[in-house]
Amino acid sequence: MAPEEEVRDDDRPRTQGKIVRVTENNWIAVAICAGGLFINNYALTNVFPYMGPMVVHLGKVEHIDEAGYYVGFLGTAFMGARASSSFFWGVLSDRIGRKPIILLGCTSFIVFQIMLGFATTFEVVVAARLLMGFFNPLVGLCKTVVCEVVNDDNQTKALSYLTGWAAMGMVLGPTIGGWLSEPAEKFPNVAFASSELLKTFPYVLPNLFGSFVSTLMFLAVVFFLPETLVAEENSYAQVSQTSIDDSKDDDQLELELTNIRGTKVVASTEIEEGLINKQPSPERKPQTVKGSSIIKSICPLGRMYKILCDPRKRMAAFMYSYYSFTSSFYAEVNPLWYISTRESGGLNFTMANIGTIISISGVGLFLYNGFVFPLISHVLTPIRLIQLTLIALAVFYSMVPFLSVIEPQDFNLLNVKAHTWFYLLVQFSSMLQMILNNHEYIGINIIVNNSCFSNERGAMNGLVMTLGSVFKAIGPLGAAAFAWSVGSRNSFPFDYHFGFFVLSILCVALLLYSKHLPLSLNEKRI
Repeated sequence: MAPEEEVRDDDRPRTQGKIVRVTENNWIAVAICAGGLFINNYALTNVFPYMGPMVVHLGKVEHIDEAGYYVGFLGTAFMGARASSSFFWGVLSDRIGRKPIILLGCTSFIVFQIMLGFATTFEVVVAARLLMGFFNPLVGLCKTVVCEVVNDDNQTKALSYLTGWAAMGMVLGPTIGGWLSEPAEKFPNVAFASSELLKTFPYVLPNLFGSFVSTLMFLAVVFFLPETLVAEENSYAQVSQTSIDDSKDDDQLELELTNIRGTKVVASTEIEEGLINKQPSPERKPQTVKGSSIIKSICPLGRMYKILCDPRKRMAAFMYSYYSFTSSFYAEVNPLWYISTRESGGLNFTMANIGTIISISGVGLFLYNGFVFPLISHVLTPIRLIQLTLIALAVFYSMVPFLSVIEPQDFNLLNVKAHTWFYLLVQFSSMLQMILNNHEYIGINIIVNNSCFSNERGAMNGLVMTLGSVFKAIGPLGAAAFAWSVGSRNSFPFDYHFGFFVLSILCVALLLYSKHLPLSLNEKRI
């Protein structure tokens, strides 16, 4: 093959050697991974409408007003178990492959949603949610696989499809869960809905639907999803020669890697990254998966430390953790602001108003990611996308609380009442925030994938999932900050604006930090 010059970012030198490139974009694999995020979010959220009634039905409490304590267990069991196991599944996928671990996740959704639907005690429901979360590697691995089946130019577009279907799962989960639960009460005139089975197990239908969709996902993975871990067996990659640049000094060396099956990959980097010896490493024999290797994966602290010692991985993990905190912070502040009274600076919306706004925004995000964002995804590099989004979010968070100053008057514009115009304005602001947050999420996930080599990518995604869950747990501080600012009757900007101003400052701080990201994070390391 004739030599060709490889174009790299300014902080990555051109060197001689072989690199693995993705030359075909497997959009079928991307669609399957998008389905993985859909079934994950459906399983997470479909229980939300009926958690309280289920606690009463199972005899744990007599009245739904007393169910809050037990509902908390159901709400946290899934996410807590997933956070505890994400890194382990990621490491294991780097050893035995992505496909078997994804199949395990699909199987867990098939089995444990049925277990939840037919549960006769509250303890069985909690166990089903815990097991469903623990055996759930789908979010991290689906993002990993997408990175490995598309080229650099299409990573942004592919991840936009994933986040779009994830948003649809968040919307359809509560909707289907609400409609299909307790069918005997909702559809008394339908013979099947009034059957003895559905009276005994009134919450089985939404879980059977989730199990059915998970079965379809399982079959799609078996027949259509390629194994993406090993470069030499990946039909979407090829080996190309890079040019020789004799002008480079010893500080710019080649790193010879051998993955778990002996596939040799040559990548270039800088000596300051602390990853290279001056002598090339000898070719290693293909490794086999041993029991001791899997046991080491179960004790992840040393592996986590090793990953975070790499400055590029550490910076990418910090960006993801920071994003998780700010998104959770806003998710706590925004509904409280919606529902607060006008006197305290809120919008005085009802819970039905809030649910409608969030649902419409989720559908809007799905359509935006499917039809609009792919058209502009090639314009910006991941780092530039993050930076511009952070600027827009900083302005948005500082301006949006001023909506409460607007008092809709009794007038018509184009035969539409003022209250309707105001509601549309709030709806637009909600959708805008969701779209901007989606841009930040896509950009950060790309740099997470680009910060590591293929045989480390599962562990890296598992690590950031774990760290993200920890930082999301700190996010409810936003609710405390909003409650303090409203309750203390402080003056501007320490009134109801305070929580939003904190978010704006956090965005500016992350923007300044992003200026130090190496430009090599715009490119995939394979």
